[in-house]
Amino acid sequence: VDKFSAGQTVTYYVAFVETYWQLGESTRVTLGCRYTKEKKAFNVQKPAVPVAEGGPYFCPDPTSAHVPCRTGKLSFSKFTPRVSIDHKFGEDVMAYAPWSRGFRSGGWNGRPGSTPDTIGPYDPETVDSAELGLRTKFLDNKALFNVTVFQTDYKNKQEDQITSNPVAPATTITFVRNAGEARFRGVEVEAQLKPTSDIHFFASGGY
Repeated sequence: VDKFSAGQTVTYYVAFVETYWQLGESTRVTLGCRYTKEKKAFNVQKPAVPVAEGGPYFCPDPTSAHVPCRTGKLSFSKFTPRVSIDHKFGEDVMAYAPWSRGFRSGGWNGRPGSTPDTIGPYDPETVDSAELGLRTKFLDNKALFNVTVFQTDYKNKQEDQITSNPVAPATTITFVRNAGEARFRGVEVEAQLKPTSDIHFFASGGY
């Protein structure tokens, strides 16, 4: 082997369904779900030179000390739901509150370093996203005011981690690893006013 090469084949199947119920004239509930199944097959050949970078390795390799490399295959499946409710307080005022779960499958590092453990694999990442919003129009549609509050929670968040190469300390290697948890919270505000056909004021902000 005189050159580095790597490749990955992904096969996935997805089923999705969504429905809603109209609770009276002003309130609607939406329910949805998604089922995802992925299969990943990975292959890599690491050249024998320079030896200072760890020597050769292959994946798949039935004799590999790195157990995941013995087959080079992974399989993931996940059920992810979604629910949302919205309510109209009037013709021009509406509030909504959705929640959903997202999924990113695990996998392999396509640019591994000097040792087989840099290949991975890493675990799937999930994210729960919740939001609360208000949408309004007034002054005969010449003005609007919107506000949104949101929160996003990650579990097993996938992150690149760059570390010193234990085989060749003058260089670095990159691992894809799963962090424990992460949370993002914020608020966004938007306002517009169009007193005449020639004048348009608008402002927005977020934290």
